[in-house]
Amino acid sequence: MKKLLEANQNGTKYNILGFSVKGQGTQVNQDSILLEANGNGILCLLADGLGSLLNAEIGSRTVCKVARDIILAEGVTEEFPAILKKQWMNALPARPSSCDTTFRFLWVTPGKIVYGGIGDGWTVGIADGRFFEDRSVGNFSNQTDSMLSAGYESRFKIVRMPYETLQILSLASDGFSEDIEEEQTEKFIRDCHAEIIINPNEFLQGMEKMMKNWPVQTNQDDKSLIILGNTNE
Repeated sequence: MKKLLEANQNGTKYNILGFSVKGQGTQVNQDSILLEANGNGILCLLADGLGSLLNAEIGSRTVCKVARDIILAEGVTEEFPAILKKQWMNALPARPSSCDTTFRFLWVTPGKIVYGGIGDGWTVGIADGRFFEDRSVGNFSNQTDSMLSAGYESRFKIVRMPYETLQILSLASDGFSEDIEEEQTEKFIRDCHAEIIINPNEFLQGMEKMMKNWPVQTNQDDKSLIILGNTNE
């Protein structure tokens, strides 16, 4: 699955690209992505259903839909984590314990980036020329924080970042992020930005091909990546 959206905020043009591919040998893609751009802002959502669960893909898809509705109606308030969990659990057609998932979000309005969520993967970007990164991976027992984690609200991250010029932002599930070495992340994202400016459709096709033919043979996870790039530069 791949998506390409265009957005314009106060004269700045952006391309928003989303990719999600099923891991080799898996029956369904348990990752979900949701992209939206309107007069209120640019919204990018990514969820990675926990792979051992029967209805993980339902959980990831549902949390993205529920989060979209909450953010577009109310923004990202301090009560967002609690509201999201309650509405997600109420919207599920199966037991929540069979639907657990991670969740990451980006909400971009003129002058402000709000990002965060819970669980593994990355949120990275370049704003005002400076690279920033929020990256997490599971611990030694292969556990990850998720919607049903103990202490969920205290573990759910919300970061509010002012900016003047936004170059690029990205969300990725751990199936993608864990194989990009940390010291290479900034170079990777800057290279992506340069290619999006030149030809976003060619970049879209090339990135999807790479994700389907992932060079790390031991990584059979579903892989999802969202990139929001400023095309004025």
